[in-house]
Amino acid sequence: MKVVVNATTDETGKALAAQMVSDLNKIGYKASTQLLNGSIQYPYIQNSNNASKWNVAYSAWYQDYPAASDFLNVLLGCSYFHPGSDASPNISGFCDHSVQGQMDHALQVGETNPAAARASP
Repeated sequence: MKVVVNATTDETGKALAAQMVSDLNKIGYKASTQLLNGSIQYPYIQNSNNASKWNVAYSAWYQDYPAASDFLNVLLGCSYFHPGSDASPNISGFCDHSVQGQMDHALQVGETNPAAARASP
């Protein structure tokens, strides 16, 4: 199977892409790179209209504050997936309303009872 690895054109991006391509080729894929300037790579991979043009990408995303919700909601939350937009941090396009409900509940409970928020439903 052919696999396209999307990365940036800076030295770090090139090195990460080369490593991913090498690893994928070792396990039987036919991997190649798609290198984009750093100023356009992140918006490009956020746009679901471009998803058919690459299979693997990395992004240098940093949390705004140290809380699980800043990872889960931003990277996997339904409200952060904007199809066809260059500003859609939920790059995977994952949106499961049952999971979203659990995340919302944990966020709400976490404000008043952090131990309960960490408990399994």
